[in-house]
Amino acid sequence: MRYFIIPAFLLGLTSANASAGVFTDDLSRCTIQKTSDADKTDLMRWMFASATRDPALASMTTLTQAQRDEINKTMAGIYNRLILVDCRAEAIAAIKNEGFQAFGESGRALGAAAANKLMSSPAGQEELSKWVEFMDKKGWEALGTEAGVKIENK
Repeated sequence: MRYFIIPAFLLGLTSANASAGVFTDDLSRCTIQKTSDADKTDLMRWMFASATRDPALASMTTLTQAQRDEINKTMAGIYNRLILVDCRAEAIAAIKNEGFQAFGESGRALGAAAANKLMSSPAGQEELSKWVEFMDKKGWEALGTEAGVKIENK
């Protein structure tokens, strides 16, 4: 069962096409409600550590395997607590009525909530807007002119 539940959760973090039923929605709501800001930060650390294993991102971090193992242990602890304790009734109902794919969808919802927390910080918001400074302003103005609207570049 370990090999099925865990990948279903992981797929949920990256899948945009999942559809949820009422029991999965209840499980997703519960996991989000029972996840503290510290848990969401730990979830984002885990997602970052996992993403930086990709060769295209590997140079963006100097995490050691020991640090990655500690992040993985923390993530396992959070997910164990959420499913086995805090949201146990919702997890059982979801499994009985909608199957193990409920974990994938609830994982996606939890990942989105964690990302939202991270991206809503003032520092995160500031960084998210910096790319606009490098936009092709004349190109966007020309596009607006061609479309018959004025595009303001700030």
